[in-house]
This record gives sequence, structure tokens and C-alpha cells, in this order.
Amino acid sequence: MQRVLVIDDDENIQLLVKAALQARFELVKALTGQDGLARLDEGEIDLILLDYNLPDMDGQETLERIREQDED
Repeated sequence: MQRVLVIDDDENIQLLVKAALQARFELVKALTGQDGLARLDEGEIDLILLDYNLPDMDGQETLERIREQDED
């Protein structure tokens, strides 16, 4: 089953995505950018749904760090 990482601090969005996708995908949840980066180390992720407005860093910075982590 493909794994989708959902990085969003809004619990309602998390629930909406879960309801829409859980039948076809394994969902991995993260509430902050840092948490999302940590989840990437837990196993292969096939798709990332990333909120732009996160409490610890914006989506652009999170994306840049994901790309850096992917290069390592």
C-alpha cells in the first residue's frame, strides 16, 4: 500500500484527508514541519501533502529541508 505523508497543523484538514484517502493509502500524519521531517525517516513515503502555513516553519522551508534530506 502506498504511503502518504500529510503535514498540516489543522486537525480538521487531517480528518478530511483521512476520510478521503484511508481506503486506498496508508496515511502518516505530522502536525509541524519538524514532525514531518522526522516522519520521513520512518520509512518510504510515496506522496507528501504539505500545508504552507505551519506553526514552526512555512511550507517552503519545509519543502527545502525535505529536498536536502532526500539528497543525503
